This record gives sequence, C-alpha cells and structure tokens, in this order.
Amino acid sequence: MKRSKLYENLIIFLLYLTVFQDIGLGILYNLTGQQGLIKVLFFTKDILMVLLFIWALFKKKYPIKLFLFFVIYFGILIFQSIVAIDKGVPIFNVLSSIRGWLLMPCLITIGYAIKNRKHFYKHFRRFIGPFMIVVAIFGLLDFAIDSYVTSTLPFWNDVVGIGKFMEDIKGQDTLFGLPGNFYGQYGGEFFSQKRLVSFWGGPLTSGYVFSIPVLYYFYKALNPRGNKWNKKYFMCFLIVFLALVCTFTRTIILTVSVMIVLVMIIKGRERERKLVFFIAPVVLAFGIFSFNKILDYIYDGSLIEHINQFTTSFSQISLFGEGMATFGVHSSIGTESVYITSIGQNGLIFLILYMFGNIYPLYLITKPMKKVRRNILFSAVFCVGVIMVISGFVSEQLIAYTTIAPYYIVLGYLTKYSARLRKPKVCKKKKIEPVVTEGEAVYA
Repeated sequence: MKRSKLYENLIIFLLYLTVFQDIGLGILYNLTGQQGLIKVLFFTKDILMVLLFIWALFKKKYPIKLFLFFVIYFGILIFQSIVAIDKGVPIFNVLSSIRGWLLMPCLITIGYAIKNRKHFYKHFRRFIGPFMIVVAIFGLLDFAIDSYVTSTLPFWNDVVGIGKFMEDIKGQDTLFGLPGNFYGQYGGEFFSQKRLVSFWGGPLTSGYVFSIPVLYYFYKALNPRGNKWNKKYFMCFLIVFLALVCTFTRTIILTVSVMIVLVMIIKGRERERKLVFFIAPVVLAFGIFSFNKILDYIYDGSLIEHINQFTTSFSQISLFGEGMATFGVHSSIGTESVYITSIGQNGLIFLILYMFGNIYPLYLITKPMKKVRRNILFSAVFCVGVIMVISGFVSEQLIAYTTIAPYYIVLGYLTKYSARLRKPKVCKKKKIEPVVTEGEAVYA
C-alpha cells in the first residue's frame, strides 16, 4: 500500500514558508494594501504548526513520560498566562509569548512523527543543500551591491515594503523605514554597515538558519570518499559560510567557527589537524595586531545595550515567574537571553523543562552515530544543536519561529530514527546490529 505524503509535504511547505514569508507577504501587502488579508496569511504558519502537532499526536504511540512532560509544560504556560492577564498584560503579547514557548515541543514532535522517511529526507536535503545556496547567493548579491555599488534601500522600501510590513503586520518599530538591524555600527558610524538579510529580511534569522548548511557542507567536504577534500562541497561551504559572516551575527559566527575548528581536530585526518595548529598562531598574531579593530567590532553600542539588558533583567527574575510576556520580547524588561526570559516569565521548573527539551534530543542522536558509517546529517545537526543551546544564553532566537523551525523539525526527525537505530534488528536465527549508510540511517 502506497503511503500518503500529505503530512510530509505540509512540513516541507512549512520549511519554505519560513524563508519566503516576510519578503513574500511584504510584496503582496505593498501591492494590495489589504492589511486584514495579510494578517490572516501571516498566521498561516502558526495554524499549520498547531494542526501538524495535533496530527502528529494521533499518528503514533508515545511514551507516557512524554505526555507527562506535555501536561506539566503546557500547564505552566496556561497558569502563567492567567497570571499575566490578571496583571493587565495585553492579550496579544501573551499569545505571542505562548507561541514562542510552543515552538520547541510542537516542532520536535512534528518532526518525530514523520513516517514517509525517504520522501522527507530527499526534500530536506534539497532545502539545506541547493536551495540554501540560492538563498545565500541572493543575500550576498544584495550585500555586495549595497556595500560597493549603490544602495538597495529602494528595493526593500519600494518593491518589498519591508518596513511597512514590519510596522503594520508584525507591530515592530523601524528605523529610516527599515527594520533597525538591517544595518549595524561595528566600529563605524551609526547605521552604516550593511548586514546580509536574504529572503528572510532579517540578519539574525539568516545567520541562525545558515548554521545548518554551513556545518552540513563542511562535513560533506571533510568526509569525501577518497583521500582529498571534495571541491564541490567545499565551494558550497564557502558560499554559505561567507553569507553567514556577512550577517554580522556575532554569536553564531563565533560559535560556528569554533565548532568547525573542533570538528577538524576531532574528525579530520592528520593533515587537517596540522593545518589547525599551523593557522592558530597566524590567527593569534592577527588578533594581537588588529586588537583595536576587533574590540570595536565586538564591543560596540549594540553589545553594550545587550549587556545592560542582561544584567538588569537578571536582577529582577523570580523563581516562580511573573507571568507571560513580563520579560523579554513584548515587555518592558529586555533580557537578551531566552533562559532569563524563561525563568522570568514562567519560573525555575519551566526553565528546567525547557532546557531538558532542548538538550535531551541531542543526547539521543549521539547514541547511534557509531552504527552509521557516514553520519553527516546526524553530526551536523548535533553541532548546530550545541550552538543553539549556547546561543540561548545571549539571544532569544530560540523562540523565533522562522529562525528555529528548520532545526527543531529535523532534530525531531533524527531523534525518531536514532531510537530506531538503537534497537537491534531481529532475525529468526540471531540478532544483528544494524550498520547502515547515511541515507539509510535517516529513512531506512
């Protein structure tokens, strides 16, 4: 019997929707001016996530421990929502905060429930593979034209209408008709340095999502079938890594760079390790001679603001939480940390559950790696997961839908099949341990 592909196709549609949502709806809003219609279309991905999550719950049996996790996790969200509403927090802000905390359990569960494995795996590889190359090239062209030829503001303002879309539909403030992070300072004049935004229309989202193809292509280039680096995949890696660097998303650039070095040391051959130890003193020397420029890049006005918000919010947290939307986004207490926002809104127990939900799946996908000959997708996603967990200390992007959806979905997908690989296949005569290739590992 042929399996239905509707569930998997909806997930694939959701992945592409997270990339094109803002630029697509911005253009449509600019052409039609129909604010009500655009707001309805804007919430398409939220409705789709809820429907897929409900569908996922009925697709397969889950351990009772998982349902207990859901009951406590969602119960705290409901309780803290009531607390926030009682304090007079606007209902829209409460709902926005709830949406952010739902992303982790819902999207991981959606990925976990995928049954048509081969179909999804094929399309997901296209998403993080050739498609992300196109997305990176578009972003690099926009970045290069604006930086070295002429301003691309007319395109984003007049054609896309990104600023108007952000103000009217998303309710965000703009600067000179654009989102405030389109340009940065980084040691120069205020609002002077263009940042790569690509189709997402945002540098933070671009930087976080690009981390997946960067690590994926790096593993592909580092693990060729022969003894040499694969030139094709290395060029792809350079394109997406350059796009990541041009986003000026410092946390992700630093953590991804460190992860690449660690992968070369741990997974690379002898010559890769020698290359690392040869480059290290060169980088150190460059850092010493360019110390002032590097300091200006790292410690500019935006970083000072991040530090101030972090320290101020940390001093106001309560172990039991103050209610939804009282910390972080949509509140007067900025945190610049998803973990401080978590404990500030929902309390210590919720923070423990949230951390567990992010870390435990990473632990699970490490267990079957020795049984997979070329576990590229497992390894790349694990590295990205470590980066995401670290970034949560200084960023709230883990509760930003378009930023985190691809990662959480594929994490749930791999968690399901890591459990499958841990179970030995049983034959009539004897038990055998599966040793499979990368492709078989994720959809066999």
